[in-house]
Amino acid sequence: MYYLTIHQIYNVMKKFIYGALLIGCALFSVSCDDDEKGPALPVEVAYQNASGSYLEGTEQMALFRISLSSASSASYEPLVITLATGAVSDVNDLTIAAGTYSVVQSSTLTAGDTPSGSYFGSGSAALLISTGQLTVVRSGSSYTLSGSFTLSDGSQVEVRYSGVIEIENLVPIPPQTISYQSAVGSYYGTDSELQ
Repeated sequence: MYYLTIHQIYNVMKKFIYGALLIGCALFSVSCDDDEKGPALPVEVAYQNASGSYLEGTEQMALFRISLSSASSASYEPLVITLATGAVSDVNDLTIAAGTYSVVQSSTLTAGDTPSGSYFGSGSAALLISTGQLTVVRSGSSYTLSGSFTLSDGSQVEVRYSGVIEIENLVPIPPQTISYQSAVGSYYGTDSELQ
């Protein structure tokens, strides 16, 4: 029969513990190497659906909102972005001007700005767009959009869309004042009711 001495058991256990420590250190080293590669590459999103809204306008500028989504809500997060363009000349033929729009964190807007408040995602998972640009190319009612944005959590997203964008006019029609030159009235009752 073969019996192990306490010294032999101690040596086996020591080798086992050292081996486990070496494997643990190797795994930790590999996981740390992934962290040292820098930030993750930007998420690239090719959207399939777009809608537009004309929000408001002045003599110098107009605000449009573009909502981009994919065919399947599980595929990509939606992107909702507001653009400040030059003034609209015809509210019956709304178009978004071609150009490059930059995200600004200012309350003073000029044409070519994207005001703060644009976001990527939906519900409580939505992230504000901190910086970036969106380029708009237009041919008739067909648009090509491409943009690169940094989100409020530091992640980056690159977006693109090609297709038609129907623009809905959300600006309320102001109340109209109507002046009449004359009026005709009729009363269909009895003389006793007039007293």
